[in-house]
Amino acid sequence: MDLSIDNELVLTCRACLDRVNIVSEEYFGFVGDLQFQDQKGLTEPYYTGLGGRYQLKYLFQDEL
Repeated sequence: MDLSIDNELVLTCRACLDRVNIVSEEYFGFVGDLQFQDQKGLTEPYYTGLGGRYQLKYLFQDEL
């Protein structure tokens, strides 16, 4: 995964795994974290299931 905020590159080439935080550190004011969550089990995300089986979730700072 690559992530940009307001055209500022925050991170590149992060692995997208089930229930594993993607950002993991505060970059350029990004507060909280992101993770993919399998809605039907515990498998790693696959592109054909994005937005369906595999949901990208935002985690607030107090959820970390």
